Amino acid sequence: MTLTFSDSDYSMTPATAGVHAKQWLPAQDFDLIVLDLGLPDMDGLELLRKLRSRKIPLPILILTARDGINDRITGIEQGLTII
Repeated sequence: MTLTFSDSDYSMTPATAGVHAKQWLPAQDFDLIVLDLGLPDMDGLELLRKLRSRKIPLPILILTARDGINDRITGIEQGLTII
């Protein structure tokens, strides 16, 4: 399912679980990943580690309710800033 923003040329492919994201990323051409760390089937930081280990060179923006210092440190260690 692809959602299109009507006021621009951007489109979005929502993945409601980490398993979907892992399947779709190699098969499609994305410009950005918006990652919630609270995925229903896996920890978002684990998905982040897997993506980085595959050398997928996409920018990743983490949007999450987690605000713990350990989550921030782990995100930064993966080359990101958690906001």
